[in-house]
Amino acid sequence: MPATRPDLGGLDFLAAVVAKWSGTRAHLRDARPHLLATLEAIERDPVFASVFARHWPDG
Repeated sequence: MPATRPDLGGLDFLAAVVAKWSGTRAHLRDARPHLLATLEAIERDPVFASVFARHWPDG
């Protein structure tokens, strides 16, 4: 199933995963808030959200 937004792809998903996995979101909140907002929007895409929920059930 493709992402619900046609502009989202594998690299977008990878960036969101790496930012979540590496723990850099706290830094991004201060240093690059627009990038963090983009990553969070990618994470909320219904297709990607199911993967995030499976691997990070606590958010």
